[in-house]
Amino acid sequence: MSSPFGSDNELPVVDELFVFVHGWFGDTTVESQAEDVATSLADGGYDADANVAIEWDATNFLYFDAESDTEGVGQDVADLIADFYDAGGGNVRLVGHSLGGRVVCWTANKIDDDHDIETIAPLGAAADGSQVCSGGEWHDGLADNADEVRNYHSQNDPTVGGAYGGFGDTALGTDGAGCPGHETYTDVDVTDSVGGHLEHLGDEAVGSDLAAAILDDDGGDSGDDGDDGDDDDGFFDFF
Repeated sequence: MSSPFGSDNELPVVDELFVFVHGWFGDTTVESQAEDVATSLADGGYDADANVAIEWDATNFLYFDAESDTEGVGQDVADLIADFYDAGGGNVRLVGHSLGGRVVCWTANKIDDDHDIETIAPLGAAADGSQVCSGGEWHDGLADNADEVRNYHSQNDPTVGGAYGGFGDTALGTDGAGCPGHETYTDVDVTDSVGGHLEHLGDEAVGSDLAAAILDDDGGDSGDDGDDGDDDDGFFDFF
């Protein structure tokens, strides 16, 4: 696939950076989705210095072509984040919904081993659970290149549950991994709070749990400092 990013694009270099990646057809609503997640984090006590939404070409009626594209998008996001760290940036809180959950896992695989992403959080990830388990294609990248991985899943998400899992496996965004995973990996069951696939976005339980995990990692409430990511389209930078 062609890169969704121009060569001049850079992430804002700040101490705390929130990056959101949307899923299938999410490029049409990426701003509202990202704002919903950022607001739930703020309600939980975490405000980033800058908020960035990654917009990629997910409007594709051929679903498995879009699924395949997530690997290339993950590479592009990895390159952006590596440049952010090399420029003196601080912590990255990388969140992806649905196919965006695949993107953030691919990002951990693709970033070079000199960089560790502080937080990776798939929400309703469109993937098989085995992909994050020992021997799975994302296990080593997440183990080696992410300080903490929190996977949010809900049994009320038939969108993912109907497409992934199957005999001997699980749907990552519905059931969780179905394996212990690496020591930095945690499945977070939000079935009691999340009633459907899109309801991960802005959910109070998701936001409060993820905010608490970030604050435990010394992620400061520092939203008044640095580049806030504002542009003519609103609160977020788009790439």
